[in-house]
Parts: sequence; C-alpha cells; structure tokens
Amino acid sequence: MSLLILLHFISNIITVKSRIFSRKLAMVAIHVVALVSSILMGPVAFFSGSYEALIIGRLLNGLARGVAFTVAPLYIAEVTNRETLAFHQTPFAWLMQLSSALANAVGLPRALGGVNSWPYAQALPGVLSLVYLLCVPWIPHTLTWMIQEERKTNKHSTQASSPADRACFALLKRLRYEQGDSILTEFRSIQNEIDADAQVERASIRKLWSIGKYRR
Repeated sequence: MSLLILLHFISNIITVKSRIFSRKLAMVAIHVVALVSSILMGPVAFFSGSYEALIIGRLLNGLARGVAFTVAPLYIAEVTNRETLAFHQTPFAWLMQLSSALANAVGLPRALGGVNSWPYAQALPGVLSLVYLLCVPWIPHTLTWMIQEERKTNKHSTQASSPADRACFALLKRLRYEQGDSILTEFRSIQNEIDADAQVERASIRKLWSIGKYRR
C-alpha cells in the first residue's frame, strides 16, 4: 500500500510535464500502464506465485492512478470553457465516488476478495482499460490542444482562418446537444481563454516559494 501511495504522489509531480503530450495520448499511456499493472497483479502473480510481480504491479498502479486523477479533469477542462466547467466535471466527480464504493464492494471476501478469487479482482480493471484502448480511434483530442498546436506550427494563423479552429468548432457541435448561438458563444469563449492564457507568465516552483504574494 505504501508503494501505491508513494507512486501516486510522484505521478502527480510528473503530470506537470504532461504538456509535451496531448491529453488524449496521456490518457492512452495511463491505460497502457494500468493494463500492464492488472496483468502483473492478476494472472502473472497468481500463476507464477511471484510476490515481486504483485509489488511491481502495485507500483505501476499507483503511477497510473496518480496521473489519471490529474489528466482526466484536465481533459474535461479542455473541451469546454471555464463558465461551464463545473457542470461538465460534476459527473466525473460523482463517478469517482461511485467507483470507489463499487471497488470496496467488489473487494469484499464474499465477492472477489476471497483467497481464490482475488486475481479476478486485480484483473478486472485491466478489462476496462482494454475497452478504453479499443475506443481510442473514436476519442478526439481536446479543443484547447488542437488550437494551441495549430498556432504553434502556424504563427500567422488567426481565429477566423485557422483550420484547427474550424475543426474544433465542428467537434464542439458534435459534443453538445445544444445548437445555435450557444455553441458559437462557448467556442469564442474557449478561444479568448487560450489567448489570455498565452499572455500569462508561468510561475515556477522557485517563484512560488520566493515571492510572498504566492504564499498568501
């Protein structure tokens, strides 16, 4: 358990560097690590009797969970604007609590937490990760990432002429049930937030500790 908590903590620090990947690719990496973790903790540990496989699996599980708890909310945040962010992230928070309760129920000795059934409990999350990986071709990149990448490669692109902006607007229309002016308003809000964030100076960890106003 200590390895799970330790890697959970370290992975949250690693997530700070996740900007070099898209949120989509970060989620893919998370599920690949989670799948390997389930295989090690389930069938490998059970059939080989290897305690080391169980420890390594727990280590990878902590790594995957720590990154997921940070990247998943970021993915949601980058497909909407800040005015509607709470509305779209609320189901994610509910599902986290529901999944925790479900995991505790599955881990009971009368369920899959018994002496002979625990490998199935360890392997079950891997099945869910495999389903996610199979669905990756239909999962889009985030709107924010698509626009930012387009503007990095084409310095002279504008909101009106950028192909990425047009593709993002079409994607936003597919993601929302509402149509009409509300979609355009939300899209322009996302564009304005990207432009505003580009003007903000990033504060390093050193600045956070050395400048008093950041600690207030």
